[in-house]
Amino acid sequence: MVSRRPLALGAVGHLLLEITNNFLPVTYPLLMPLLGLSFTQVGLIALVHSACGALPQPLLGAAAQRWGPERIIVISLAWSGVFMGCIGLAGSFGAALALAGLGGLGAAAFHPAGSMSVAGAAAATSDGRQRRGAAMSLFSVGGNAGSALSPALMAVALGLFGLPGTGAAVVIGLGSALLVWRLLAAGENPDGAGPGAGGGRRAAPPARGNRHVYPLLPLALIVVFAMARSWFQLSIASFLPTWTADSLGSAAWPLVLFMGCVGAGSLSGGRLSDRIGRTRTVLGAALLMIPAHLTFVHAPAAAQLAAVAVLGAALGATLPVTIVMAQERRPHATGVAAGLVIGLGGLPAGIGASVTGLLADALSLYAALQWTVLALALGALAVIALAFLERDGGLPTPPRTPRETRQATPAAPTT
Repeated sequence: MVSRRPLALGAVGHLLLEITNNFLPVTYPLLMPLLGLSFTQVGLIALVHSACGALPQPLLGAAAQRWGPERIIVISLAWSGVFMGCIGLAGSFGAALALAGLGGLGAAAFHPAGSMSVAGAAAATSDGRQRRGAAMSLFSVGGNAGSALSPALMAVALGLFGLPGTGAAVVIGLGSALLVWRLLAAGENPDGAGPGAGGGRRAAPPARGNRHVYPLLPLALIVVFAMARSWFQLSIASFLPTWTADSLGSAAWPLVLFMGCVGAGSLSGGRLSDRIGRTRTVLGAALLMIPAHLTFVHAPAAAQLAAVAVLGAALGATLPVTIVMAQERRPHATGVAAGLVIGLGGLPAGIGASVTGLLADALSLYAALQWTVLALALGALAVIALAFLERDGGLPTPPRTPRETRQATPAAPTT
């Protein structure tokens, strides 16, 4: 069994972090008329928030690998809540841009430390390798549940208090940081580490054979897929409320559906990858997203909601799996590996949202959303290339899942 306490604390911390960090799209319909923002400026806010939440992650992952993730996790919860909660008080485009960037740094600090700690907790058990996907799913679903709750809770706060209602994130961020700190101080984690129990322990380095090749080419393809996924996901999430406000008459709740299905996909994706293999899981989801997106753009209202659900579930299923795939290729630096997939892989998210905003201003939102299918195609090609390399035997493959091991073991001869 994977140790439950550090995983549960990590998942709860991830949930609280994302509640304070993922409500920006719900504020755009109010910020745009108040500050006179264009689609391009909205895209730039998303770009800065995403870049500040992505670029520092490999570096912060290395720091967590060296010093342990506990302090980073506590500080990041408070940091994100304070700066994101002040978005509603921004009096200009520049102020909103700065607050979004500062708030993104909280997520940049939390994600590599949290995912490193979960990998450490799974690896500390006898079956950690086989259950690593399920463990990362639990961590991911905590964050995706927070992402789903964030626009819903903020929609209520905005409805009650207007834009100053974003201050609820300050209360949540400071309260969650205090809660996690108190749990750590009270020794709730028997190992003396918070969500990062076991995460600071360095795994044994891989065998020397092929070490200079093994981590790099497959890891590069995984990061390319993560980049394409993040480009597409934030583009959709940023403009989904504006699109559905016109087509469905609702801005917040289709986004809640989308993020909720991302969470459900995250919960099942890691477990599925433990059974059928990491690459098969990601490839199947990548190929499913393309027709689902085309349905979302072109279909009538009822089918749009179904396509939004499928897109969210498929996107979510790939997130924990790609993190584990990277960590299995860098077992001696799981924090850095997670930082590369979540951070560097997430960097194009803001660029994608910005480009989508530019296209929407120049052409139309309908045309801009159509072009985002190219990101999905690039991601699918990257996974196909990875599957080909592994099948072809040109590169070493990661550890087999239990089912793959049983299938590869020849049956004992009968007498």
